[in-house]
Amino acid sequence: MMKTEYEILEFVNKIINDNRGSPVVEEGLLIGLAIVGILIFLGLIFGIFDWINESINSLFDSMKL
Repeated sequence: MMKTEYEILEFVNKIINDNRGSPVVEEGLLIGLAIVGILIFLGLIFGIFDWINESINSLFDSMKL
């Protein structure tokens, strides 16, 4: 039986608001957010490197003629 989005959000909200597990959940969310942020940053850096590489290759290809 599939749960609706409302039931899933209600369950997550109950876990977050539970005082017993709240610090653990908070740390897990912060670590997950940090990992996502690092991956986005690395994706941007590698995208810039890829753009630079293609620009240089295009420049040398146009110089060959």
